[in-house]
Amino acid sequence: MKFGRYLKDHSVEEWRRAYINYRLLKKAINKAALELEEGAEPVDPNRPGEGLRRQASPDELERDLERGTQADAEEDEDDDGEPDGVEGQRTSGPRQSAPRPSWPAIPDLDPTSPAFSFRVDPPIQSATATQRSTSGGNESQPSTVTTEHTASSMQHFLQSSSTPNPRPPARRDSRAAPTRQISIPRIDMYLTGAMDVNPKKWRTGFPPTLSLPELLEILPPACKRFFTLLDRELDRVETFFKERETEAIKRFDDLQSQWKELASHKKEFQAFQKQEIAPRVFAPIISKVPTSLPGSKLVRRTLASRPTAAPTDAEAGPSTAQPNKGTMKVPLLVRGRPEQYTSAKAKLKLATFEFYRSLGLLKSYKVLNMTGFAKALKKYEKTTRIPCAKAYKVKLHAAHFETSTKLDELIRGTEDAFATVFEHGDRKKALERLRQLGNKKMHHFTAWRSGVLFGLALPLLIEGLIKSSQASTRVEIPYWQALLQLFGAMFLPVLFAMLFYLNIVAWHYARINYVLIFELDIRTRLDMHQLTEIPAILFFVLSLLFWAAFNNFWPDHIEPSAYPLAFLVFALAFLLFPLPYFYSSARWWMIRSFCRVIMGGLVRVEFRDFFLGDELNSLYYCMYNLGFLYCTYSHRWPDNVQAICSTNETWSSAILASLPAVWRLGQSIRRYFDSDGLTIHLLNAGKYTASIAYYFAYFGWRIGGSDGGWTRSLWLFIAITNSIYTLTWDLIMDWSLLRKNSRHFLLRSELGFKESTWTYYVAIVLDTLLRFSWVWYLAPGLPSVQLRGFIIALLEVFRRIMWNAIRVESEHIGNVDGYRVTRDVPLPYIMPGATTERQPTDDDLEDETATRKTRLFKFIHTLHDGIVKDFTPLTQISLPTLRPMSDRSRPSPRPSAASRKAAARAANDGDSSAASADEEDDDEAGDGGSDSDADAERKMAEELDRAEEMQDAARDGVAGVVDGERDSQRDR
Repeated sequence: MKFGRYLKDHSVEEWRRAYINYRLLKKAINKAALELEEGAEPVDPNRPGEGLRRQASPDELERDLERGTQADAEEDEDDDGEPDGVEGQRTSGPRQSAPRPSWPAIPDLDPTSPAFSFRVDPPIQSATATQRSTSGGNESQPSTVTTEHTASSMQHFLQSSSTPNPRPPARRDSRAAPTRQISIPRIDMYLTGAMDVNPKKWRTGFPPTLSLPELLEILPPACKRFFTLLDRELDRVETFFKERETEAIKRFDDLQSQWKELASHKKEFQAFQKQEIAPRVFAPIISKVPTSLPGSKLVRRTLASRPTAAPTDAEAGPSTAQPNKGTMKVPLLVRGRPEQYTSAKAKLKLATFEFYRSLGLLKSYKVLNMTGFAKALKKYEKTTRIPCAKAYKVKLHAAHFETSTKLDELIRGTEDAFATVFEHGDRKKALERLRQLGNKKMHHFTAWRSGVLFGLALPLLIEGLIKSSQASTRVEIPYWQALLQLFGAMFLPVLFAMLFYLNIVAWHYARINYVLIFELDIRTRLDMHQLTEIPAILFFVLSLLFWAAFNNFWPDHIEPSAYPLAFLVFALAFLLFPLPYFYSSARWWMIRSFCRVIMGGLVRVEFRDFFLGDELNSLYYCMYNLGFLYCTYSHRWPDNVQAICSTNETWSSAILASLPAVWRLGQSIRRYFDSDGLTIHLLNAGKYTASIAYYFAYFGWRIGGSDGGWTRSLWLFIAITNSIYTLTWDLIMDWSLLRKNSRHFLLRSELGFKESTWTYYVAIVLDTLLRFSWVWYLAPGLPSVQLRGFIIALLEVFRRIMWNAIRVESEHIGNVDGYRVTRDVPLPYIMPGATTERQPTDDDLEDETATRKTRLFKFIHTLHDGIVKDFTPLTQISLPTLRPMSDRSRPSPRPSAASRKAAARAANDGDSSAASADEEDDDEAGDGGSDSDADAERKMAEELDRAEEMQDAARDGVAGVVDGERDSQRDR
């Protein structure tokens, strides 16, 4: 394999801009060789080494040019992606007809002669080593090397090496090419100039003893340009490696603190398990609650996790010292409740694994670039016959990315820490876990099973369609239209899952890292062949039941109307199957993702959440047919069930069809608040609002009659607006196309599908047409409205599959721009700062001159942290002070040190109760500053975790906190 292809296949796609540009260096080498062939031979007696030159005869020059052309022609064979030590070992292929040694061709020597098949014994190696030591002193004295000297020296070396202890030639396959059993160390010594020969036929005037500055002075311009490009590539690789190494060192320091904190948390968790289940005051009540009652264990853990009440001032005695409120003690790490140890351990274990994988990728980056520089220098020497590798490698070996050992230390440190923290010191098991990168085997049998299921399902589906179109079947099954509508609604998700395989294949061959984009676990992710098995099973069962329904397979026992419900029950049972079979990890990941989408913004929105929400928007036909399914079975399938349960006659269809858009609307609003008011998310929310209005306007037109006047006009207006809105968003925002001054017309400069640029233009045209597919509703005549609705929904599925390919590709380009190669796993323990003491700043307290928007977002974040994260009661969350614009211009008084200290501690702990205690400390500081300072210093000396004590004080005096806040607001 050529090294250029090897580098492309084994490099990290997100870092491709930071790798050595091997292709550009090859072009520079070819230009340098062309310049030398045109006669640009440096002749200047004043330059270093010029006295060593001799004028080549026309015959020798012609022979040199022919040899250089031959080297260019044979470079594709020699330049492979394997290490240098394995080159020249291939014994099959085109080399049989023209075998040649691993160095350039030498005159008067036959490579197929017996002299090339010999073995070297230890005594011979010693004699040769002696010869090398005696000839090594002449290396510093350059001399003119001729072709005749080279040939005679080579023949003498081979004869002296093969004379003692002759042995019979080794047995070999007669079909293979003649093998050369020359000792690799002997040839390396010979080629590196240890003997007084010139086997590589260096170009005259360029002795191998020149240093790099001396060599650059006598090189022609094109040859010198290669080293300029090489220096630029070296600087880029060096800079990138230093940045990634610095990030890795910082991340390792953070993980070290997390590992230590996990050990302390483990001790608390073990002590928590041994302590009393509930305080004595709750013991009589809790003891009567049966343990089988749902939620009883959570109540017991919550009550047990509450700390004991702090002693009063009378019990504690008079205070002797108070803290200095000019500085604050901030704990480095803030742990949660003891029962959160298991969750924290799982998060930290995943973060350690991702960090170790990033170190492995950086190590691969280092090795590939080192190999790339060596290959480029080797090719330059081979093509131009100018010795430069030895001189330039002095500079290369001094580079940071080659001399630094910090990366290896980080790898060993992570392995040791993982073994100690997570595997009880078992290093072997730790390495197995860390190096587990998923199942590498080929899934041929899985693909075979999927193919068999698809092959069986297609004839059943076709037979069922033919049977449903026959008049006898429609007479026998009067509700055949309802059956077709339900089976069609169930067929669309299965078809969507099968077509999603095309997306996976396209991303795989374009080297788009969809595993990182969807944040899949690389250890348990499915191969693209495995992804087809679950859709194949569902498709086979659906086709079988569809065929059985219209063939009335068991008329006296099973009604045709039972088969749609049977498939729905089978699909739910299959996806919710609890045993670890049929890709349980993938099934549960999908179920969790659906639950996150349905929550509609109550949790933090990730890429997979809004991506799956967009997929559900394209399955609106399945959503509103859920109402049709309920209606048909509730009315027990009468003959005129199509008229009774028509989806165009009820507002429930509009509500159900709008549910995916409502979920995406909630996600957009959540992202708007998480981003502190980024307007782009409000515009995205407006898109889904337009989609909701479209469904209500469409079904309002259908309910009011197809010939309705104003309802039809309203639907047309909203439909046009929605199509233009969504189309613009698809092209500009989701696909990032239509960029100005881009390298590709109407596209963007960076493309993921580089070899298929035309697909982007086809996608733009098809997306435009399919976004206006609703126009078919206005066409008069056949087919029926129900059939049109299904066909338009089917076209929307195909449009979404096309949208998926470019949407994920656009996200991948964003990861490439940010050099993101691993998941950003949040660490379980809060790290407020790197130092334990710091001076308070104005940012620690809410700015009185902030706008209403900023203060509102601060309150919402505090509310979310209190309810979702720590389950703090609503009474402990202070309301924001939204002053009118006229008051905001007045200068506000300078907050006290105690107020700034409490506000900063509340922000660091993420606890809303600390924010409430802020005002209480402010009032205390106003009454007596010195006494309060001494008391605070005594408490900090006794206990480092000040935040937990403030939380207890807030729980004991909620009413006082609220009154203090009102008093402070009244004073302002």
